[in-house]
Amino acid sequence: MFLSNLVEAEFSWSVLLLILLSFIFVTLRALAQAYLTPLRDVPGPWLAKFTRLWLLKAYHSRSFHQTNIRLHQKYGLAPLVTQKGFAHRGLGPIVRIAPNEYSIDDPEAAKIIYRPRDQLQKAPRYSAWGMPGKDQNLFAERDIHRHAERRRQAATMYHMNILLDVEDQVDDITAAFCERMYTFAELGEAVEINQWLHFYAFDVIGKFTLGRAFGFLSKGADISEIMSAIHSFSRYGAVVGVYNEWHSLIFKVLQMMTPSGAQGLAYIAQFAGQTISDRGKQEKWPDKKGDMLSSLYAMHQQDPKSFKIEDIVFHTVPNIGAGSDTTAITYLHMPSTICLDLHTDTDLV
Repeated sequence: MFLSNLVEAEFSWSVLLLILLSFIFVTLRALAQAYLTPLRDVPGPWLAKFTRLWLLKAYHSRSFHQTNIRLHQKYGLAPLVTQKGFAHRGLGPIVRIAPNEYSIDDPEAAKIIYRPRDQLQKAPRYSAWGMPGKDQNLFAERDIHRHAERRRQAATMYHMNILLDVEDQVDDITAAFCERMYTFAELGEAVEINQWLHFYAFDVIGKFTLGRAFGFLSKGADISEIMSAIHSFSRYGAVVGVYNEWHSLIFKVLQMMTPSGAQGLAYIAQFAGQTISDRGKQEKWPDKKGDMLSSLYAMHQQDPKSFKIEDIVFHTVPNIGAGSDTTAITYLHMPSTICLDLHTDTDLV
């Protein structure tokens, strides 16, 4: 009994010592990051010097874009010296938001950071926007050469002449949207215009990417919770990206807990895959000028070994997810702009 108690006591002390040493290590590491870095004088929230928890909280609040503006207004003041030697304070473009992470508000700096040659590698946080253990999409891909290779594959898809070719197909979607709005107007029904513009954006991107509209406008609903899934995944990437080293574990756990989000994303992949399969079974690939899928499939036919069916899926699925969301954001801005600017409203009429 005495020996058993002794062993338990030694084990408890060992655990406590391990916890204490871990705490000391983390503390010393945080202090070193805060005060030994040559960028230690860059202003920002005090807590952001030591931990990423401040940034995690800011992203989780869903208002980091506003918080970031306030940071530059509050902390972005740097001492300057005029030619005559008089010291004064001017707006500084750099603010600390986490250990070894900074927010830069300078148009000239953007030209350096996003330069086309000798590119800088993306931060580790981008990995949280991809699927763990799978071929990363363009946004999540951190390998510079891999990213450039993938980008070149579909670069021609976004040329202006290609976009103009698909304009006639998009006109059909626009007509369907207008018909819906006319119907609501005749019935005197109030509608959530933001939601319907989102439906319109998804059907437009579906038409441009796959030559098929998803059917959001005809059904008037979020099919298989696609929009909810994309919104959730976008928020996931922003929040979990702060502690990206936990991405694989968190993604697996959430996938088991919240299957609805995964279902929506899976529906997009299934829709794209089925469209590719249906067209591939036809004796002659239909000529849908401007259709991204047709152009990609033509590349596959020219060189099946270097550009596989998987590559077609790689480019079409992210284009639907990211393209529909960014297009919808543009559309959603128009109603408020028109309502706030009477001259714009008059010109449109």
